Amino acid sequence: MKKFILSLVMLIATTLAFAQGDTHLKFKGIPLTGSLTSFVEKLKSKGMTYIGQKDGVALLKGEFAAYKDCTVGVVTFEGTSQVCKVSAIFPERETWGSIIEDYNNLKSMLTEKYGEPDVTETFSTNYTHDDWSKFYAILKDECKFISTFKTDGGTIQLTMLKVDSFKACVILHYYDKSNTDLVKKKAMDDL
Repeated sequence: MKKFILSLVMLIATTLAFAQGDTHLKFKGIPLTGSLTSFVEKLKSKGMTYIGQKDGVALLKGEFAAYKDCTVGVVTFEGTSQVCKVSAIFPERETWGSIIEDYNNLKSMLTEKYGEPDVTETFSTNYTHDDWSKFYAILKDECKFISTFKTDGGTIQLTMLKVDSFKACVILHYYDKSNTDLVKKKAMDDL
């Protein structure tokens, strides 16, 4: 009986250790694993609309984190169909007030879920006088707002990005650690 209980405990411990070692980051509750086609199908089942695919990147449109009209890009490793990254591009904004509201709202929700991030929020020159100059700093690539959340499954990065001469948006990147480590191991084996 003791052998049976010991064997059972070992089996459970091994199963738990294996399960913890293969943790994938999740996007919309879907683990970032598998092929591009299967991941896209899962996003479509969650209400996302497929736009198209090119060079290992699939684009979808839909609601994400209570924001309508987001664009989602699903990225694979070069030369494979393995999903490694998902990016959510939030609606374009034309004012500092609107983009900083999006950024701070998402940062607050992510902090509640994943804990305190590593934060860089700086302007490269003196753009802090008024809202227009702050927004102009984004358009001139002269400010850096990045919040990075590290989890067991990977890294989530929240940032702002210029879209064109008059618009910018908030982008959320999900980088899966397990898949990145797997590709790195294969590359190291080649060396």
